[in-house]
Amino acid sequence: MIEPPGAKDRTAGDPAVPLRSRALSRNALFLSIFLIELGSAMTAVALPLLLLDRYGITASAGLAFAARLIPGVLLGPVVGDSVARWDPRRVAAVSALGGAVVIALMPWTSALWQVQVLGLLVGISHMFAAPARLALRPLVLKEGEELAGNGFLITVERLPVFVGPPLAGILVAAAGFHVAFLAEAVTCLAAAGLVLLVPASPVGSLLRPHDGREPGGSGHRRRPGGALLAAGRHLRRAYAAGVHGMAAAVARDRFLLGLTLTGFTYVGAVSVGRMFLLGLAADSFPGHSGFYGYLLGAMAIGAVVGGVLVGRLVRFHSGLLYIVGNVVEAVLWVSLVHVSSAPLALALLFLAGITESVATAVFFAEAQSRLPAHLAGHYYAALIPLTDACSLVGAVLGASLTAASLLGASVTIAALIALPVLLSAPWYLRTAGARHGHHPQQSDGGT
Repeated sequence: MIEPPGAKDRTAGDPAVPLRSRALSRNALFLSIFLIELGSAMTAVALPLLLLDRYGITASAGLAFAARLIPGVLLGPVVGDSVARWDPRRVAAVSALGGAVVIALMPWTSALWQVQVLGLLVGISHMFAAPARLALRPLVLKEGEELAGNGFLITVERLPVFVGPPLAGILVAAAGFHVAFLAEAVTCLAAAGLVLLVPASPVGSLLRPHDGREPGGSGHRRRPGGALLAAGRHLRRAYAAGVHGMAAAVARDRFLLGLTLTGFTYVGAVSVGRMFLLGLAADSFPGHSGFYGYLLGAMAIGAVVGGVLVGRLVRFHSGLLYIVGNVVEAVLWVSLVHVSSAPLALALLFLAGITESVATAVFFAEAQSRLPAHLAGHYYAALIPLTDACSLVGAVLGASLTAASLLGASVTIAALIALPVLLSAPWYLRTAGARHGHHPQQSDGGT
């Protein structure tokens, strides 16, 4: 039997790989993700401060801040083609390097349009990096580690949420914008180097085009404008591949279909929730300066705790965990509007962070174990732009709902989180035997 190229290169998820090598690869990927998320959390504070300092609060400044989401919404499916064709390590590393350069240039801009262009470039970098890092997870988590490993990864991703903002604020106040953005660029550079320590995947080599040609390898001379037409055809094929890949992944697995659909509504709910918390802090707790940041921080800390605790929940049915986690979080969001005590509001969001973390860990653990390897890149590349689109819609909807009624906004959040999960509950409790890789700590039966 002829082995595919790269098949002899063991991955960290292979049980035959020495424990030391597997641990090194896992730690390298997790630290790389931590550094990328730390830089993003710092930018989430430093960029609005830069815009406010130089241009004030305007619609154009808001567009500059939101510009990073636009490439993912418009071009995200193209990424699946790249992640599938090429080594996701290299895609993640090159994206991080590009992001480092763009971020470092932010404070050197002299016009708002320049910030908007750089924001688009940041979005392009993130558009490639995020699905590539997601596709690397199976290489460092062996079978049976999905839930505990993804739970720990939730902690890695959430820690920067409350470490990055104060760090960025301190750097801006003490050393200025140039140093703050340079610090994020350094985190991107370090992340690029670390991700290359993850073993190469043999999957990418199997996903070359099946027409016998390499990309751009046609054997005839192109007519004038042929390159542009070829790029258009490639874009259309990539869109079709991304959508087809996601459809193929969920077509025969109701559990994965439910996770995907409820993931969209949950992301929209989170965007509505951020606007709701902004209004809640201003209306219900006007005497607490910066309370909006405290609310976000409480939820981030809860998510970190939940990421640690989720590894202890592996004995429970993952579908039941997903249902309970979402429903409890929905109840907590509705409860917030009736709270007049600041400590109690923080406590409720801390608990919401725990439940959010548990449900998110289940999402990625089940997606990892159920997705066929050759569809993972396409699935995540289609998933991310669609969730970005839901974020944009949720932000606009959330602003309108919050301005009209805090109660209405909280009920909308709860409905978007809980109702889709409850409606699809049978899929999580009855779906059996659909995994791409068997999940040993969970039975294949229902409840």
